[in-house]
Amino acid sequence: MWYVMVISSFHELMAQRASDSVENSVSLRHSGATTVRKLFELYLDCHSIRELQRRSEVLGLHTCGKLGAARADRRRSFFCGHLRAILTNPIYVGRIRHGRELYDGQHQAIIDLATFEKAQALLASRANRSITAESRDGVHLLTGLVFSRDGDQLGPTHATKAGRRYRYYVSRRLLTKSASDRGEGWRIPASQLDDLVCEYLHKFLNSRVDLIEMSRDWLLDTANLNRLFAGAAALADELKATSPAARQAVLRRLVQRVIVDRDAISIAILCGALAVQNGCDVDQIDATDAVTTHTISVPFALKRRGVETRLVIADAARIPDPGLIRLIARSHIYMCALTDGSGTTIAELARREQLDVSDLSRMLKLTYLAPAIVEAILRGKHPPELTPHQLMRASELPLDWQHQVHQLGF
Repeated sequence: MWYVMVISSFHELMAQRASDSVENSVSLRHSGATTVRKLFELYLDCHSIRELQRRSEVLGLHTCGKLGAARADRRRSFFCGHLRAILTNPIYVGRIRHGRELYDGQHQAIIDLATFEKAQALLASRANRSITAESRDGVHLLTGLVFSRDGDQLGPTHATKAGRRYRYYVSRRLLTKSASDRGEGWRIPASQLDDLVCEYLHKFLNSRVDLIEMSRDWLLDTANLNRLFAGAAALADELKATSPAARQAVLRRLVQRVIVDRDAISIAILCGALAVQNGCDVDQIDATDAVTTHTISVPFALKRRGVETRLVIADAARIPDPGLIRLIARSHIYMCALTDGSGTTIAELARREQLDVSDLSRMLKLTYLAPAIVEAILRGKHPPELTPHQLMRASELPLDWQHQVHQLGF
């Protein structure tokens, strides 16, 4: 008899828990449904995860937090990772993901399928190209073409750290000889050298002045010059708009070699090959002219940036560093949070933003950076070796703006 009573009580308890679980799930779903719908609406309007994060903060949207008595205190603003997870989660259209398969769920959808598919298409179109299958192949565009001034070839190699592949061109002597016999050699980031050569070759192919200078000894008539200009422009487009394999094919047809020296990179272009491939009918181009080269010289320097080595081009337009800009922006956001009259303390702010108090204090000091430093960072004119980590941990940053400029190397 007692056995029947225990079993009966157990079934009643489980039924009650199941009922509570269903009620809780429905309550949670409806409380967060408005937020989820708003996030999808905002993303389809702004087309950017970062802009979606900014707008969600302005509108006061936040995570639901964890269950418990202090649930309200555990709510926080959305991070980019939160938002991407929400936008790609099929549970909001009534489906369940198991492994790589999707199954229809027993819950009600809160996002219509058309809206969800639009969001997926937009996310896919704006995906970072660095993680595409084409880039993961690790194509070295200049394989076999890179040499040092003394004739030592730089071969392709790579290193992997935290699942990310870093490609390099490294002097053969560093790869094949013993440590005692290696001497000095080159180790250059492959993606930067590839981009540099493609960029300057693209400029050359689109410059009629440079093409005329290259072909001045051939006495080309107007028709042949026009063929040369048109063919060169088409090759320039291939360098910018096609796959790595096609870009590599163009480079192999046009570039004899790339020579790396201490202060310059020289790109030797096969003049006759360029003219013949573009259909120029030139009797003056003989076997000797076919291998004659036109050289583009690019001044450069190698700079250490934390654990990274970067190519710095003397006359190139610099690209602003998003990490430095984001660090300065966050420092001002945190300072505003402390001075808006709400009475928030540094400890409370650090806990809310999941930061160490010491790191938050270092970031707050950046609100006193000289305007000239901030402007230089926004324009990409900062020292190439300056990293966000180095800027935040700059020891004893002086209050005098001129001393700041000198200490940080601006």
